[in-house]
Amino acid sequence: MKVAYIAQNINNTLLGTLSAELGEIILFNSIEDFVASALIPTALIVSTGFGRELLQPLINSLRKSDQLCLTPIVWETDGEFSTYYKPLPVNELKKHILEIIILVQEIEVHNYSSWENRVLAYFYTRPAFHIIPELDKTKPIFYYYPHVEQFYDGAEDYFFWLEEMTNQNILAKTRLVDRIFCCSSCFSALLKFSDLCPHCGSINIRNEKFVHCFTCGHVAPESQFIKDGRMVCPSCRTKLRLIGEDYDRPLENGVCLDCGNYHIDSKLSVVCLTCNKTFSTEDLSKRPIYEYKLTDAGRAQTKFGTVNSAGLIVNELNYIVINQMLFMLDWIVAMQIRYDKERFGLIALQIIPNNSASGYDLMLELARFLRRVVRTTDMCSKLDHNTFIFLLPNTDSEGLTILVERIAEFVKSMELKQGRFETKIAWFSSGVEDISDLTARELLEKVSAKL
Repeated sequence: MKVAYIAQNINNTLLGTLSAELGEIILFNSIEDFVASALIPTALIVSTGFGRELLQPLINSLRKSDQLCLTPIVWETDGEFSTYYKPLPVNELKKHILEIIILVQEIEVHNYSSWENRVLAYFYTRPAFHIIPELDKTKPIFYYYPHVEQFYDGAEDYFFWLEEMTNQNILAKTRLVDRIFCCSSCFSALLKFSDLCPHCGSINIRNEKFVHCFTCGHVAPESQFIKDGRMVCPSCRTKLRLIGEDYDRPLENGVCLDCGNYHIDSKLSVVCLTCNKTFSTEDLSKRPIYEYKLTDAGRAQTKFGTVNSAGLIVNELNYIVINQMLFMLDWIVAMQIRYDKERFGLIALQIIPNNSASGYDLMLELARFLRRVVRTTDMCSKLDHNTFIFLLPNTDSEGLTILVERIAEFVKSMELKQGRFETKIAWFSSGVEDISDLTARELLEKVSAKL
């Protein structure tokens, strides 16, 4: 076992204890020295004396490394040891490290090229550890998942990914932590609520007690009824002595100081401080914040490298990796050349949300729509991060056109309801264009070039 120990001041007694417990200890006096060494240690012990501002970039860089993303990290504070989630006595260090190493070796497909795979592998090798959110007032949604953020590359919204993994039974929600009202356009929880006059929209309103005169029916703020310390109706001059006999309290409780109108309830307006859009409270999204854990099915798929992390668009669709798509497409092309009546279609769909946050609700709704209109015999794959390709066997040009129009109409309706995002659709019909001299890869390039 080769253990790296980064500490500014080395306690020789502690070092002797660690050596007796763990074997070879390689000392580094600074984070820079460790990074420069390019060492691939069995485990890493780091003194918290360096401070969070120095340690967090180190941890993030390790978790983004294919070789070090699963390395056990132990924190040392004044001679005491701990992991992220529990204290760790010295005599438990070796056991803890070996447990992680054994689980790392269990993973049959060591594919850590994507942050999603690294996250799942990390939690596979730490089975007792849950994906726990932490409160941070500087975050747009007030919560974040530190043990996901240290892996992820910022290319897409990882809240979106957590939902996707839950839908696929890779992750399970273990506890509801909070529910956050969010902007339906940009997913931000930085919202400003304002009471407005329901008649003119002014913020210059005031709550007051109102009086309803039984004699003439006049309704006005109580301040207008007070004269020389007595209640007198300003309309009919009747003296109001007994509530319930001479007057009562009406439902009105607000007055606008700009337009003069009285109201029962003010109008509540919401402004997003991130994107500056204005909403009614009915238009806000309610975002639940959960703790997650890897399910048994998720552990099995992580172990054997079969997790489908292609996105909500392919969730529950007949998703295949691109090499399988090319194989199937070559076979279908050969079938059509041999049997002329066979037809197939290709649809390329590119989706570019205007920002990663608003993409969450939009992509989720689009995924649900596609699950309704795409047949179980149709196949889906990914050309790149935002571009999906659909292979539709036994589909003529008329059927292909109908499906493309339905997708385009649905996307347009979503844009009107929830905010703009860019989509591009291209298609190819084998019954319209010649395919005799084209390979599967050339066909995919042909349809994607139309985007």
